Amino acid sequence: MKYKASKIIKRGKALEIMKKWIPPRTAVLDVGNHGKSVKTDEYQIITSDKDSGDYPIDLNVPHTPDRTFDAVTAWQVIEHLENPYEALRTVKKLLRPDGIFIFSIPNTFLLKNRITFLLKGEMTRYNDKNDHKVIFTHTTLRHYLADWKILYREEYKTCLYYVCKKV
Repeated sequence: MKYKASKIIKRGKALEIMKKWIPPRTAVLDVGNHGKSVKTDEYQIITSDKDSGDYPIDLNVPHTPDRTFDAVTAWQVIEHLENPYEALRTVKKLLRPDGIFIFSIPNTFLLKNRITFLLKGEMTRYNDKNDHKVIFTHTTLRHYLADWKILYREEYKTCLYYVCKKV
């Protein structure tokens, strides 16, 4: 499968978000983007995928990291994972005590998505072509993020992004 950079990365929004929340020259672990991470000299971007990258890690399985980071990003990744709970536990282990986790997911709350679901029983961005495994609702997000402090949440075009801190 050929991977493309997420639109949030291509449009520069990911870097804009990082600049608001992560100090310059910070080592940032970017998980799950198949080497299509934010391109910048302002941060030390360490790529991480299941089988590749600077720091290979499979977020679907329990993991005890041998190093920690000030920030972890996951741009349009969590919805592809079989076990988001395990992924969030692993991210917590990867973060230093005051570490920041920034992630984005498809915005299932858009009117277009709701109408499509009502009429077709499907979500626009959840189909066989893109391998999305988890649909997030307000309730499931609340459960997934119960032991995180949400610092910020914003809708950006067809996605939502969250800035969270370890509790």
